[in-house]
Amino acid sequence: MIKTEKEIQGIKASAKILVEALELVEKNIKAGVTTLDLDKIAYDYITSQGAKPAFKGHHGFPNSICKAVNDELVHGIPNDTPLQDGDIITIDCGVKLNGFFSDSAFTKVVGNNPKGQKFIDDCQEVLYKALKFVKAGMRVGDLGHYIENTTKEYGYKIVKDLTGHGIGKSLWEPPQILNFGKPNTGPTLHENMIVCIEPIIAETSGQMVTLDDDWTIVSANGCIGCQWEHMVRITKEGCEILTLRSNENLERNQKSLA
Repeated sequence: MIKTEKEIQGIKASAKILVEALELVEKNIKAGVTTLDLDKIAYDYITSQGAKPAFKGHHGFPNSICKAVNDELVHGIPNDTPLQDGDIITIDCGVKLNGFFSDSAFTKVVGNNPKGQKFIDDCQEVLYKALKFVKAGMRVGDLGHYIENTTKEYGYKIVKDLTGHGIGKSLWEPPQILNFGKPNTGPTLHENMIVCIEPIIAETSGQMVTLDDDWTIVSANGCIGCQWEHMVRITKEGCEILTLRSNENLERNQKSLA
């Protein structure tokens, strides 16, 4: 799944629209707003740029964003329930532009919740450390082992049934990017592969339950969850982050970790 330079440029163009859509959604997250409101913001912006929401219609998913609030982990369907002060919300979104896909997610506290803020900040650091660790020649098991051990150091649990993935001409491509693993196992990451690295973390339990809508996945014990996801190009010495948002302060906001 090594990408050509032409393919990389197509994916980057898709990612640019996705980043702008996510930044617009993030600005509108506040108490009283519904996730359907946020979904419409994402849909309207993406389509205004001549692109399509990658999630809408994917395996029958009905909306442009996946939302996850509090004990929800991933794949929640937007609804008309107003967000409350102190909620924790993840927004996951994808874009399809000229046949090229992009995918990214962030988590945010609605209003004020110091404990929740520390949890999501810690989870973001897990992703950032993984982005600094990954490079060409590494096997997927090495990356997964690192992500799981880093998560344990913060005192949290990886949800092992939820994984990252390759991406490009399809939303989900090989290789599967597990958030756990054994060193020196699994496929090798090569230069110019494009993958989504997305630790999905729960506060106290890695077990999950799928709700009756067949989409929304929640933590089994009701604890809060968090997803951070970046799409990256693998390089010889590291990775290039293709979905970095303007408010992120990673490596002084540089887009390359090479």
